[in-house]
Amino acid sequence: MERQSNFAFSVLIVRVKTFLFIFVCLMGSMSGAAASGPDKTASVTSIDWQEWRAETFAEAKRLDKPLFLYMSAVWCMNCHILEEKVLGNQEIADYINKNFIAMRVDADERPDVAERYVTRGLPTFSFLMPDGKVIVQGNNIPLSVFRKNMKKVISLYDNKRDKIFKAIAKREGRETQYTPSSSERLTRTLADDVEKLLAAEFDAEFGGFGDGAKFPLPYNLEFLLLKHYLTGERRYLEMVVRSLSSMGNGLMDTEEGGFYRYSVSRDWKSPHYEKMLDTNARLLTIMLDTYALTKNTEIMASIATTMVFLEGMLFDVKRGVYYSSQDAEDGSYYRLNLSDRKKRQPPYVDKRVFTSTNGKMALALIKAAAVFNQIKGDWRKDSGAVNHPDYMSRAVGVFDYLAGELRGGDGLMLHMHGISEPILEDQIVMASLAINLYEVTGDRKYLDFGVSIAELTIASFWDVEKLGFYSFLPRKAVSAYRPSLKSMEYNAWAVDLFWKLYYLTKNDAYKQIAGDIFRAFPEAESGVDMITSEALPKFAAVLEKYLSHPLEAKLMIGSAEKTPANLLSPIMSAYSPMRIVKIFSPDKNKAEIEMLGYPIKAENMAYLCVKEICVAADETKLSQAMKTIDGLFKRSSIIE
Repeated sequence: MERQSNFAFSVLIVRVKTFLFIFVCLMGSMSGAAASGPDKTASVTSIDWQEWRAETFAEAKRLDKPLFLYMSAVWCMNCHILEEKVLGNQEIADYINKNFIAMRVDADERPDVAERYVTRGLPTFSFLMPDGKVIVQGNNIPLSVFRKNMKKVISLYDNKRDKIFKAIAKREGRETQYTPSSSERLTRTLADDVEKLLAAEFDAEFGGFGDGAKFPLPYNLEFLLLKHYLTGERRYLEMVVRSLSSMGNGLMDTEEGGFYRYSVSRDWKSPHYEKMLDTNARLLTIMLDTYALTKNTEIMASIATTMVFLEGMLFDVKRGVYYSSQDAEDGSYYRLNLSDRKKRQPPYVDKRVFTSTNGKMALALIKAAAVFNQIKGDWRKDSGAVNHPDYMSRAVGVFDYLAGELRGGDGLMLHMHGISEPILEDQIVMASLAINLYEVTGDRKYLDFGVSIAELTIASFWDVEKLGFYSFLPRKAVSAYRPSLKSMEYNAWAVDLFWKLYYLTKNDAYKQIAGDIFRAFPEAESGVDMITSEALPKFAAVLEKYLSHPLEAKLMIGSAEKTPANLLSPIMSAYSPMRIVKIFSPDKNKAEIEMLGYPIKAENMAYLCVKEICVAADETKLSQAMKTIDGLFKRSSIIE
């Protein structure tokens, strides 16, 4: 998209000024006020809840009772309704306490359990056999229906248990785990299928996908940006811009910033008002990439308002990390203007700190630092944004906290304080953050940390027989239901991680891991005729990357220089999804520089390479060199 008019740019200035004023208020008062209030993790029911642990399952087997599993979340409005209208009913609570062993699990605290049991969203309740296998599941249903279903479960369990076993066996037969193909040949069939499906589902009028309830679906947008980069076709970029524009005018809180989780209407204007760190961090990344491509000031305004929310409402100043969510409550607060909101207590903020979502936020902050540092002119000064936070320092602070406070004794990352079971997503996101920090700082400690986590992840989560990474440690699955689950989403993240590690370290094992992940999922070989997972476009995107050679940026710090900042900033701020950056300094990497055959000069130099073809440039010629190598990369379509 072309640059917007001067009028549009002036609108941006006014909008940013307004939100920066709000930002000061939020930092000064709201972050504490919003987090106060009742403990939203507590249940309003009198059900005798047990913890998700081996002892609970053992007790169910000893007493020969089925289990009742309730999956919920702090921010989930429908969960609060089910608890009040159904689970809060004393008759229901008494019946559950008498006939079931009941467990309540927070989906944010235990995404490994949620991945196995949540169906069609939250809340999800499941009636289970004592070993954890599902009898029947449901969501937000009326009291009368719930009462009838739970009594039917007990009747079946007591009198016709053979029917339950047959139903479970039939379901397990349909869910037989895929056996990897012996062929290691990969094609772009999956990426082609996903492109066609997204094009067919795209809503040209309101942006987004489908004609019903709308979720932001950042992985769809990530895939389309990559397709635009690889093909040069503007239609992909226009789909992204249209979607972000519509979200900014419907799904965004225009008073205090931040995106809501989703809209029940096609036009984005009927949102469910909870605001999630994960949603906002991932959308922030997409918006920054899109701004880098378009310089669209409307998107920059949405970036600014999102940062206001994240920094003002979710940022923990003392610890340097981000809270997980802000509650929707009944939605009435968010329908008020700013003046009226100031008269009310802001909705509850969940102060728990999760490793994976903070890692995603830190990755977005690294990108934000590069983009903001490249914005020319006086707009920051004119808008009062001169004192915007140092986003790079924020990212380093998040990394330092997670590495120092949430790394277990075995070296694996923990999901949060108090949860000792390691899960895949935290390992992959944290290692990705470390590698990204290595690229922008050249500090070897980040590479060493990332490699350490990557190696531990292989040792702990890799399926040697059927390939791919388990979502959690099978030996600690506790439940017999889906004990060997593999997340497509975080296996896709893992491809990205190990693909990059291979080119940074030249360790062939990492390239093999990345390639073998595709063999663990049938979609990579056979393609798809429908999008069955939110993560499928992400999986297709990393397949495109894996089948291409990267654009390697080798930055040589000159003998008279202390920092490669003038080279690094324009490179990192540009949208270049195939890019891998490595910084060399004469005092730390002399032998490697000599082996590569690059001269050590007084000034900084960049060598931008695709396979054996390199373009050299100093700071004055970098912009043209980037255009040259980018064009070369796209024209050559180099395939491994």
